[in-house]
Amino acid sequence: MSEKTQNFTEAVLFCVFMAVLVWLYCRATPAQMSAEYDLAAEAGVRAAHQQQQACASRTE
Repeated sequence: MSEKTQNFTEAVLFCVFMAVLVWLYCRATPAQMSAEYDLAAEAGVRAAHQQQQACASRTE
């Protein structure tokens, strides 16, 4: 597997893992607190997207 493919795979797995964790955490918390966790999820997705872009630009 090339380094670019490996970096992309790691970024995708990281996104999926974080999304599952946030989803499970949100399900386990009261509804009035969900907005706070939505913001955390959004920040996590943004960070993962930035990491993915950094990997892509570094390998081009």
